[in-house]
Amino acid sequence: MPELLGTLVFSNSFIPHGHCYLWRPSLVWLHLLSDASIALAYYSIPITLLYFVRKRQDLPFDWIFLLFGAFIVFCGTTHLMEVWTLWHPDYWVSGVLKAATAVVSLYTAFALVRLMPQALSLPSPAQLAAVNAELQEQIEVRQQAEAQVRQLNRNLEAKVAERTAELERSMIQVRDYAERVTLVMDAAKLGSWDWDLQTQVIRWNVYHEMLFGYQPGQAERRYEDWLQRIHPDDLPWVEAQMQQSRAQGIDFSAEHRVVWEDGSLHWIAAFGRFYYDAANQPIRMAGMIQDITERKQITEALQISEERLRLTTEAADIGMWFWNLETDELLWTTRCKALFGLGPDVDISYERFLAGIYVEDRDLTHAAVKQAIETNKEYEIEYRSVWPDGTLHWIAAKGHAFYDDQGKPVRMMGIAQDVTDRKQTEVALQDRARDLSRINLQLMQATAMLNRRNQELDQFAHIVSHDLKSPLRAIASLSVWIEEDLVEEATPEVKQHLELMQSRISHMNTLIDGLLTYARIGYQEAPCETFALNELLEEVVTSLDVPPDFTVQIPSNLPVLNTHRLLLSQVLANLISNAIKHHERPNGQVQVRVRPGIESYEFEVADDGPGIAPDHREHVFDIFQTFSSSSKDSTGIGLALVKKIVERVGGEIHLESELGQGTTFRFTWPNLKECESGVAI
Repeated sequence: MPELLGTLVFSNSFIPHGHCYLWRPSLVWLHLLSDASIALAYYSIPITLLYFVRKRQDLPFDWIFLLFGAFIVFCGTTHLMEVWTLWHPDYWVSGVLKAATAVVSLYTAFALVRLMPQALSLPSPAQLAAVNAELQEQIEVRQQAEAQVRQLNRNLEAKVAERTAELERSMIQVRDYAERVTLVMDAAKLGSWDWDLQTQVIRWNVYHEMLFGYQPGQAERRYEDWLQRIHPDDLPWVEAQMQQSRAQGIDFSAEHRVVWEDGSLHWIAAFGRFYYDAANQPIRMAGMIQDITERKQITEALQISEERLRLTTEAADIGMWFWNLETDELLWTTRCKALFGLGPDVDISYERFLAGIYVEDRDLTHAAVKQAIETNKEYEIEYRSVWPDGTLHWIAAKGHAFYDDQGKPVRMMGIAQDVTDRKQTEVALQDRARDLSRINLQLMQATAMLNRRNQELDQFAHIVSHDLKSPLRAIASLSVWIEEDLVEEATPEVKQHLELMQSRISHMNTLIDGLLTYARIGYQEAPCETFALNELLEEVVTSLDVPPDFTVQIPSNLPVLNTHRLLLSQVLANLISNAIKHHERPNGQVQVRVRPGIESYEFEVADDGPGIAPDHREHVFDIFQTFSSSSKDSTGIGLALVKKIVERVGGEIHLESELGQGTTFRFTWPNLKECESGVAI
């Protein structure tokens, strides 16, 4: 056996196939490439068949494709052996492989013959196309039927939706109506009842229970529950009214009292209606009630008010009259007749009324009454009445006409009052008014004279300023010339005297300017502007000679004001410079604060200086008053000028100070609603 296998595998006794081709390269390569190409093609076909079988799971004879694949693989392998035997003479292996190929080939041919009848029974592509066409036609018919069914369903659904919408609208209308009825009943606080006469059960709503003083929550009640709440004095006639309505088939309507469990009385207005069966027998009654306690109280209060009015008119000596324009009947109260000097039993007519008026006032009074009737306006007039004894009395009368639905005047009513004393007082007041007019004329003349005096004062101030400043300028120039002439010969004492002279001249010049400014306050026009307070304070601080180590603190985000900008800047500049001038240290601090108010702002200018002694505070704002020795340039006008400006604009100023703890000036300044172009200050 081993020898047989060795013979099959190792055929060294044969020569390679290439010797048959005499190892000619061209012939060897021809067979090599041809067999290799055939083998490659044979191996690719089974792969394609295997892929086709795996993808087409519905193939009826997939095994035959696999058998074909095996047959082709064996064929390809025999061609590879042809290439192998060119160099290796393994002809036994090659023959065995060919024998296996023959077996697979015969089996494949036999299987294919047996499979042919089944393959022929398969439908052809034409037959499949015809079947597909028939199926497509059936599908189209079915789709048309389904479309018709869907259309019918849509039509049905539309009709159902339309019907549902109609039902919903009807339900909404019914619900809205019920809600409106409920809302109306709730708004009017109406109680409702439904009385079943066969079971004697009464169904009440919540308001019905509340109006009868019951605790809400029991919808069904008995007839006895209704009876026990009716006031005992009202129960007999209410029940009689109920029985009459039941017997005669008329509506039940009554106003009666109910007594709650706590003993309180309440008025109820009830309305009900009986319903009958085919035999004309009452079977149920429905109705509603309403609390009219407030209306009853108003009616009672009105009656009391009418009585009080009667008493008041009598106490106030007022007469009332009523005139029926359709019957021409005129009714006067006793007091109204007395205003004309007539007794209570005298009959009155409109002609007699006119006859009792002073002849000069008669036509005017008649025209006022006629106009009030025609224009539907109240007339108010004063006229004189002539008493039977010939005396005249002043009467103040008011009247108003009333009309029916067609706009026709049907009645008129009014009041009359004796105003003779008032008229006499008016005459006295007129005399007093003439006296006041004369006094006003005198005041106007005095005001004109004061304006002239102010103008003269202004002229005087300018003249004084010119006459005083001219010699001051001359003296100043003279001192400068003397200093220049004695620049080398002047002793220290002379130089000190010259510097003192120049200082006094500058002080005198500042004093004159301060007097002029102080004199102008009160009759000059100060412009009114809209400005940002931050910008104003920055300008004021920049204009002052603030020492390098001195701090002036200004808050940020200050408001915009509508007021007299120039005057406010003068006040702030004087207060800040005053704090700097009278400070004992060069590194002091001044704080400016502003607090808004309803119609004005409150300003604060606080320093940390030496403060002001208590006995000096009352005279701080007096002119020419200065209490600090730290500054020799003070004129004593600055604070007086500040006080005058603040009070002229309608503000107030005061100070708070403690020795050694600084001084705080507080003043109010109006913020005008509308900034005018200029206001006399």
